[in-house]
Amino acid sequence: MKIAYCQISAHQSFVGAYGTYCREPIIDKYGALLTALDNQPIKSICEKIEGKYNYIIRNKLEQILKYLSGKGIECLIFPEYSIPATSLDLLYNFSQLEKCICIAASHTIQGIYDEIYKSINMEINLDRDLGMSCCPIILPSNKTIPVLKQYKSKWESNMNTDRDEYSHSKGIIYIPYDSNQQIAVVVCIDALKIDVDTTKAKLLIVPAATPSIGQFRNKFESYLSRDLPTVFCNHYEYGGSTIYCHVPSESNIPFADSTKFIQLGAFEEAIIIASIDINSHTLSVKSANSKCLAIINNIIPIYYRENANSLVLMDKMTTAVKTQDFPELAKLINLLFIKDNGLLMKYKSYLQENIQNRGMSLEKIASWLQYIYINE
Repeated sequence: MKIAYCQISAHQSFVGAYGTYCREPIIDKYGALLTALDNQPIKSICEKIEGKYNYIIRNKLEQILKYLSGKGIECLIFPEYSIPATSLDLLYNFSQLEKCICIAASHTIQGIYDEIYKSINMEINLDRDLGMSCCPIILPSNKTIPVLKQYKSKWESNMNTDRDEYSHSKGIIYIPYDSNQQIAVVVCIDALKIDVDTTKAKLLIVPAATPSIGQFRNKFESYLSRDLPTVFCNHYEYGGSTIYCHVPSESNIPFADSTKFIQLGAFEEAIIIASIDINSHTLSVKSANSKCLAIINNIIPIYYRENANSLVLMDKMTTAVKTQDFPELAKLINLLFIKDNGLLMKYKSYLQENIQNRGMSLEKIASWLQYIYINE
């Protein structure tokens, strides 16, 4: 299964006690929302802020989806609270065109989005679900299944967590894949509270926005004894996005250690394309026949105007590839600035080694020099 998980920067699409994060509401000294008062100028300012943000995040998503189009992605994953409801149509259209499952995590359900929910064929009961955290799972069969978060973290005190017995979600969804394989999707803290049925699921996907990565690591590593790999896609402010799976000790697979791939660091913004063999059962890591069920196909950094130096270097390296100038490539890759010691640093080291030792063909090097430029 070919997947792409996206650790991206985004305002959190969450409606809390102090209003909508995407609107950046102004609050008076008593904690009251000025936007809730009869103050039209301030309401107008907040509406403009929200409108501008929706434009910016939509533009970013359009660039990401444009890059991923035609690359055979079967499952596309975004972090918790990174996708506003106003951009769900982009992912819905991508899902239908590319035959791709989109994990569009997530946002707070509001009545103003009713028409959007209808347009993506997602059944929501506003009388019952209003104020809940919803992760739409967009299927290529013109259908969207909501996963409604059942537990809340301390900063989600205003979130509705009505856990009545109803049909479409109890915090976990199993999506059919292939003939007899299923993918489980659980959102953030629910993954710590709800156990996955490992007899049903062959892959677990967890979109999150959490600084407490250690608790999740322990849970996901425990699943490996039952042959269940996990894709963990966290908010870029916290980092830690990775794939948990068995990596045999004799393996020389790039970017991997014993139970996971190298994590993206905090504030590293990138798209990771990987392949996961969910049809195979993991043999013992100590077995001579053991193999890794996942491999990273590509790492695509996201750059902006302020990343001008990195953009110039990437373009110069692309030119050096075309002219087959290995010495120039080796010099340029050393200049590429990566501030955190996460996956992007390992990506740089991987390219450095293979350029200096000529361990890759020029065509392969070119495939690793991809990036997404957000001109906004």
